[in-house]
Amino acid sequence: MKKITTLILATSLWVQSGHADNLTVEQVLQQVVDYYPSIKGATLQVEKARQDNLRVQSQLGWQLTLRGGATREYTLLGTTVDTLSTVGNLSKLTRSGSTLGVRAEHRRDESAITVLPTLPNPLSTTNADISYRVPLGKGKGNPAYAEGLTGAGVNLRLAQAEEQRLYDLLASQVIDLHLAAKTTLERIHNTKQSLERSQRLQKYIKTQSRLGIAEDKDLLQVAAQLNNQRAQLKALEMAWAQQEISLNRLMGRPWNSTFTPMLATNTSLPDRDIDDLFKEVAQHSPSLVSAQARITLADSTIKTQRDSRKDKLDLVMTLGKRTRVGDTIDGGSYESDNVGSINIEFTRSLDKQGLNAELYQARLDRSIAIQDRQQALNDLRYELASLLAEFKIGQTALGAYRISLKSEHAKLNEALNRYKQGRTDTDQLIQFENELSATELALALHRIELQRRYYRLVLIRGQLWKGIARPTITLPAKDIEGRQKG
Repeated sequence: MKKITTLILATSLWVQSGHADNLTVEQVLQQVVDYYPSIKGATLQVEKARQDNLRVQSQLGWQLTLRGGATREYTLLGTTVDTLSTVGNLSKLTRSGSTLGVRAEHRRDESAITVLPTLPNPLSTTNADISYRVPLGKGKGNPAYAEGLTGAGVNLRLAQAEEQRLYDLLASQVIDLHLAAKTTLERIHNTKQSLERSQRLQKYIKTQSRLGIAEDKDLLQVAAQLNNQRAQLKALEMAWAQQEISLNRLMGRPWNSTFTPMLATNTSLPDRDIDDLFKEVAQHSPSLVSAQARITLADSTIKTQRDSRKDKLDLVMTLGKRTRVGDTIDGGSYESDNVGSINIEFTRSLDKQGLNAELYQARLDRSIAIQDRQQALNDLRYELASLLAEFKIGQTALGAYRISLKSEHAKLNEALNRYKQGRTDTDQLIQFENELSATELALALHRIELQRRYYRLVLIRGQLWKGIARPTITLPAKDIEGRQKG
């Protein structure tokens, strides 16, 4: 009872709060998108996926490795040898799979005693090399890098598809809530119209009763009708209060903000055949985009796994310079040599069961994705065909409802004239009144159902979002600074 009292109070506050806004589905959806927090997380996931491409591209950047250290060794004679060494290595992987490397090493050895006078002590050795490794078998064309780029693109498309799926799901919920609220208001309007007609009938019967023409049972019948209609009206008003609060919550508006859900004035569809419309549906469908992205990823993985099964055959070319500088008893010592080499490196995996299994799994993933894409295509085509058929038949039925409503009005007016002449009873008049009310409501609800099909058609074609501004996510200044420093 306390809950009912609260809802009735809320309904009264609605009336006192002022002018109500007229909001269409698009206007409600725009406010929900601006406020709703969950979809902002999906937008952040898309931004996160965009960074994968930069991460993969960084694999082709220069890699620097530095190493240095000092050691002391004790010989069999009990003497010590101190060594200082520094090594620097700079390498870069190219898009073709080749590796360019630059290596520099400096080493200084100093012994506590000089064993032979001709041996330099201390001795400084410097090596500088440039190397170029070319894969001729496994790794040729850098398929791992290509798969990384493909995977980054796929992850971005998957994140965008998931974001679109959440947007479409939110739009479907908004459409359902908006039209459910409109349905409640139509029921309220219909009940009020019936209530007004019953009140006019009650007034007429009371006049006739005072003249001794009408009976008490007539007054009791119309009173029962009025009480039933008032009870229905209160229940509908409470339902409307709940729906309005729910929609205000989604839009981030104050709980007692008032608005009136409005239907679209133009529900015409483009005069195109189903194949043209299906192209729009297929291009927009998140499930289809996701399935196609998975096929692309599977194709890339298959190429990589095929490459992994190959034998490794690398051509390694090196060009460098060696210098040795030291002190001897006779004076200084200096040696310098230019060196170069061409080598062939061959590696074969003797057990390829694991590689074969991974390749087979990649092919299975591709087959699964193809099946999912085909299923999505079939589902979308049937949904589009069903919605188009329902919408066209519904438009035809709308004319039949209007004709039926006109007939019900004529039937009630004729019965009312006969009632005033005493040629029919109150029961039949109330029955005709209820039939008119039911026909009026059926016409209003049919319009709403047509709107539901219309918005569903607009949504699956992606047209609903053309007039909706989506929020953009900006990182805090400290996060952007940290990312730039990284």
